[in-house]
Amino acid sequence: MHFTPTIDFAVVLSGEIMAIMETGMTILKQHDLFIQRGTRHGWKNATEEPCSMLFFS
Repeated sequence: MHFTPTIDFAVVLSGEIMAIMETGMTILKQHDLFIQRGTRHGWKNATEEPCSMLFFS
């Protein structure tokens, strides 16, 4: 897990990925938007398929 002090936006362009936070996890799929507001988090691709994402802050 890591921390960023900024507000970050992530868009899943293809595939799916797990967003892991201190309070739990959620699975994101193609076209999902994830807003990260300076909390500890990590990413895990639990599938065989690659996942492409776009990040910006």
